[in-house]
Amino acid sequence: MALRKRKVKSKAKSQYAKGNSIKILLAIIALVSFILAFSFDSLNKLIVGIQPIANERCLQEFYKEVPPYLNKLSLSQQSYPLCFDGFNLMYSELSKTALWIAEVLTPHRLSLTTSDQSLALNSNRNMRHFIKPTNDGFYLWQLAPMGQNSNLSEDAYSSAAGTQIPFVSKAKLALFEQIEESIRAIVREHNVSVYMITGPAFLDRTLKITQDGIMVPTAIYKVIYIPKTGAIGAYYVPNDLSSSPRLVSICYLEERLGINLFPQLTEDEKRNTYKLPWKKMDIQADQPLEYLYWDAQSQCEEDISESKIETLQKQFKFMS
Repeated sequence: MALRKRKVKSKAKSQYAKGNSIKILLAIIALVSFILAFSFDSLNKLIVGIQPIANERCLQEFYKEVPPYLNKLSLSQQSYPLCFDGFNLMYSELSKTALWIAEVLTPHRLSLTTSDQSLALNSNRNMRHFIKPTNDGFYLWQLAPMGQNSNLSEDAYSSAAGTQIPFVSKAKLALFEQIEESIRAIVREHNVSVYMITGPAFLDRTLKITQDGIMVPTAIYKVIYIPKTGAIGAYYVPNDLSSSPRLVSICYLEERLGINLFPQLTEDEKRNTYKLPWKKMDIQADQPLEYLYWDAQSQCEEDISESKIETLQKQFKFMS
């Protein structure tokens, strides 16, 4: 009699399990039906909503989250965006360099990499560690100094595509190092965030190419913009043995590069040019950057439509 009771109980459990399985199956079918009821656009929005952090992390390096825009068709061919931890760039397969590298240097980010006592020592070490002489007489230098990118390993940084630019002389390279140190001093002494865009200018009809196939630029530039004070301008360093560097407006660069460097700034703002420091000792905490001139001659790049900006923003994906 006891055996019969066990069989009945076992049979009841089996029926209960089958009932649950059917319910689970029906629930799955209902869920699939619900998902299929979404339109493609709705589903796409849902997917995008799941992973906004990575994209936002990329766009934070740009002023108002808008990347530089390539207006010249020849620049956009065989080029694509890359997003790293601490900087973004537009890489060109033709030049084997970045067309631009964008980053924002904040007081907090600077504090993560250097202390006040060891700033000069660490910044020099971080920057010079990535200078590589080539067999054909050039000096490869990293456009975005590693010391400004707190979470990127040395190996990852040194292998990042497009971060290297060939300089023709150590003197010009040393000058650019001084510029980097000066910008750090601005951030530290004035307690401000600085948005920067650094890149090569390929202006000569005939350009040299290194043995590794990297195109040698006519000049190297660095644009800075400080939203807190409105200070703005660009360093322009000819990549030759004789020409002198100078300070220029963003419009001056845009006319020659075919790139809208700061799409969210007005034309009037981009014509302003401040007296940017060449050496870190020129920066004093109680002295703001002086106004230099308003560029009325250069042709600024045309404005970019919102639809083109949104399309470009979606192309930046974080690379861990």
